[in-house]
Amino acid sequence: GAYAISNPDMDTWNKTPALFASAPEARLLSQTTLPEAISGRVTAIDYQPESQIYALTTSDNWVYILDNQFKLLTQAQIDGMYMLHIETLSGVSFTSANSLLVMGFNKAWAELVLDPAQNWEMNYRRFNQSSDGIGETARGQFSTVRAKTSYSLALGYSKALDQYVTVTTRDELNENLVVSRFDKGDMTLSAEANFKGLEGKALPQLTGISVDDEQAWLLNNDASEVLQLNLLTGEVYSGVKLPGTDNPQGLLVRDGQLLTVSQINGRNQLQTFVM
Repeated sequence: GAYAISNPDMDTWNKTPALFASAPEARLLSQTTLPEAISGRVTAIDYQPESQIYALTTSDNWVYILDNQFKLLTQAQIDGMYMLHIETLSGVSFTSANSLLVMGFNKAWAELVLDPAQNWEMNYRRFNQSSDGIGETARGQFSTVRAKTSYSLALGYSKALDQYVTVTTRDELNENLVVSRFDKGDMTLSAEANFKGLEGKALPQLTGISVDDEQAWLLNNDASEVLQLNLLTGEVYSGVKLPGTDNPQGLLVRDGQLLTVSQINGRNQLQTFVM
């Protein structure tokens, strides 16, 4: 129909130039091969500092929890057809030491809990497969206004605002990218803003976000470029370039470091940069 857009295909889209050609390059500090047991291409990453654990989502709709040495702790494959359709997972964000939200590119989400009491028998309708220690507590779909005909490949959470954050990605229909914020209490839309500062530039493919209070870092997959975003105004600023990445997905900024995941020689590689 008139509002139809193509599903995002991370392997075939046409790349656009860097938005800020003069941005400095970050330095590659390390590259870690993630466990071979991870099924699919990693699409998002987050870290929980209190529990010292990572969460990853993949193109096969798996959610993996790893310790700070990247050892697998627990895992679940989301059934995207239970109750409502959750498309390929593209975002993940912790909200506490044992709770997190994962999101498909159609902005449908599942709320998960990490609890030793959870097992497969309790979650067999919501998960295709799972190990013990992870369960689902709710699922739904973010409803937007400016972004209602757009997909999103990035989900974050602002503790200061107590809001989830999504940003749209480029498609053939829409002329703007949109940042949307949702109240954590009832998951309803609190505010939206069109991106500002991209006038006259080709829209990027955004495949990652890392939120810090009222600011966010965005991953421009097209040019392996990290941008800065004011969540309240939608203003976009120059950031840094990430040399040596390959179709990077997911972004985590912590302790002055930027982490993203490339797929190199068929393996998920966690790349850590310093600014």
